[in-house]
Amino acid sequence: MNLNLTKFLRYNLVCGSFVGVNHHGQSTLLGCSLMKNKEIESFKWLFQCWLRCMGGNAPKGFFADQCASMKRALEACMPTTIHRWCIWHIMEKIPSKLNRYKGHAEIEQEMSEVVWNSHSKDSFDRNWNEFLLNFGLVDNKFMSWNKILEAYSTLKWSTLSYS
Repeated sequence: MNLNLTKFLRYNLVCGSFVGVNHHGQSTLLGCSLMKNKEIESFKWLFQCWLRCMGGNAPKGFFADQCASMKRALEACMPTTIHRWCIWHIMEKIPSKLNRYKGHAEIEQEMSEVVWNSHSKDSFDRNWNEFLLNFGLVDNKFMSWNKILEAYSTLKWSTLSYS
């Protein structure tokens, strides 16, 4: 399951959409929410309401951005649910994380090749490590963080569903 958040500036509300995958592998809108803010208590309220609507059944996995308050609320309300970062959100942050590097456009291009064109977990791991070495990014905290590898590996080669 994935929770996408959008800020409605006119009304100062956060709109969330719960998206899942049906038995045909198609994205399905499961529900929507309006919240006042992105604080831990707001997310706890949202997840508790969601669980009530789902008969108390938590999803096996949950994809979202790197919002710390969402993560903490998810851990409190759905402790058995596996939380992973969404690869799309990670890729959106890459330009801001690499701007200080000389040749960052080439780095972004090569990273996109590795992320979107690796066809197995083993090939991704191999290509990612080679990418980090080639561009001297082994010590870069954002690029070598295990969450990127977890998000990509989970997204590409496994299916998460409800228990």
